[in-house]
Amino acid sequence: MFLNFRNNGVDAFIGNDTGFEKFEDVLTLANSGSVGSTFYQQFEFVASDHVTALKSKNADKYAYLFLSTVVKRLEKNILLTERLTTLV
Repeated sequence: MFLNFRNNGVDAFIGNDTGFEKFEDVLTLANSGSVGSTFYQQFEFVASDHVTALKSKNADKYAYLFLSTVVKRLEKNILLTERLTTLV
């Protein structure tokens, strides 16, 4: 499955409930592949090591959606892409 706006960055569903860190109500940021791709993830999920989950105690759904839009506009910026690949 390809990552795009239709599947919100979901690659696959798993049945294992243990041994993984679970995230919920976060902004995800791709570290490789589609570097800079960002999605608001409202529901519980497990991320691969190629995804950074960003969480704020003060952000709500609308703050995450706003930030996601800002990052998506920046993702075409080569400096952002280079920075993300060197950070991770």
